[in-house]
Amino acid sequence: MNGIVHIIIVDYFKAPRVVESVRLLEEQDLKGIKITITIIDNSCCADNFAVLKGVKGCNVEVVESPRNIGYVAAVNFAAKRVPDADAILLLNPDILIKDRGVLYGLYSNFEDPACYIVGPAQINDDGSMPRIVRGYPSLFALASKRTVLGKTSWGAKSVSKYLLDDFDLSRRQAVPWIQSSCVLIRKSYWDAVGGLNKKYYLFMADIEICKKAYEYGGEVIYDPRCTVFADGRRCSEGGLLAIIKSRPLRIHLIDALKYYVG
Repeated sequence: MNGIVHIIIVDYFKAPRVVESVRLLEEQDLKGIKITITIIDNSCCADNFAVLKGVKGCNVEVVESPRNIGYVAAVNFAAKRVPDADAILLLNPDILIKDRGVLYGLYSNFEDPACYIVGPAQINDDGSMPRIVRGYPSLFALASKRTVLGKTSWGAKSVSKYLLDDFDLSRRQAVPWIQSSCVLIRKSYWDAVGGLNKKYYLFMADIEICKKAYEYGGEVIYDPRCTVFADGRRCSEGGLLAIIKSRPLRIHLIDALKYYVG
């Protein structure tokens, strides 16, 4: 298969990891695929940007955002910079693609015209495997996950259904949605839906674009034949009380409300 994969990395104070990520991307066995990389620095920090400017690569553009415009706006901005791409890889700044065959392996899923979005298995630096594949969340499930409601039988069942506790991580399969930490999206589908929904700032847009894939006649595929590595640090972790101290959690709450009430 031939084509252009546009890799988008939105960085927020993880410049050294991004430098390593790009180095590994340059070593991928592409088998005819061409890649171009856009890095958006949302850190608003001269020191972080100085490290990113040291990134070495043939087709790498590093853009310094004058302010933190949020993940969704940064991704949509970056996507417009390579209009002739055949696919877009959304890649979190902590993700490392160590296996040289991963990018081509993911892209080869597009031989099936029904595949609109595909994501790999993930392993954290500590060896654990994060729950990157989930069911569509109900408001009750999200509330139960972060409060004592999760201790009730109804709450526990709701959370289990949302987290797909019985999910088989070893099998390639169609799934409801995959977290956008590392997902490859068919560009024709991306253009059809207009990218990520700009009403969101940081969260929920990945759920929506995956859900819409089915509405547009496609599928979202989890492919464990490909594996990437993450640092395991999630800015949305924490319970209800953590919302008081954590800006990302407050944003998560706001974006979730937008998801449910429009």
